[in-house]
Amino acid sequence: MKPQPLDESELALVRGNHDDVVLLEILKGMSVDELRSFDVYAPMCMKHYMKIQESWIITEKSLLVWSCGRNIDESELINDMVKTRNPERFRAYYVMKFPGFVTRIAKDIDSSSIDCACGH
Repeated sequence: MKPQPLDESELALVRGNHDDVVLLEILKGMSVDELRSFDVYAPMCMKHYMKIQESWIITEKSLLVWSCGRNIDESELINDMVKTRNPERFRAYYVMKFPGFVTRIAKDIDSSSIDCACGH
């Protein structure tokens, strides 16, 4: 893994949350295998995970709109997220940002069945 600096548009989207800059630069430099290494973790509270994920998706959409210079439709967003491995990047981000909100699981367990015990 080799951290990659965020470009101007990515930095603008951090919105003053400079604590995430280093983490996002690490994620940007991760290989597919490094990202997949986080697949052994599952959120302990799906409500919290989905709230953070929704914010992540809004930010990703803003970045794509900025880079395209126009509004985009849902299929363009989905295609871009798949192409850039954003679901995997988000999982890694969540695990590193909120280590107390995840649990290590066997890869064959369905994490959607985990009850929320974190108060979110």
